[in-house]
Amino acid sequence: YQADVDRAMEVMLDELARMSADPSWSDMITKEPQMLGVQDLVGSGVLIRARLTTVAEQRWSVQREALRRLKTRFADEEIEIL
Repeated sequence: YQADVDRAMEVMLDELARMSADPSWSDMITKEPQMLGVQDLVGSGVLIRARLTTVAEQRWSVQREALRRLKTRFADEEIEIL
């Protein structure tokens, strides 16, 4: 609950947009990323949900890369994830 939720959502959407624009991934992502917002309050954290629409057979590859990028970006921005 220490992180600024609005800032976390802003960073998350920005990073997913960067991924969508990356030529290595853009053919696999079929729509602009969507920020769905706060999904739940869980334990000592906040669950934030966003959506990337992908080519079906690439969804797991895209998910793994998106999570990797988000982890790195949150660390760079000093946003704590639990």
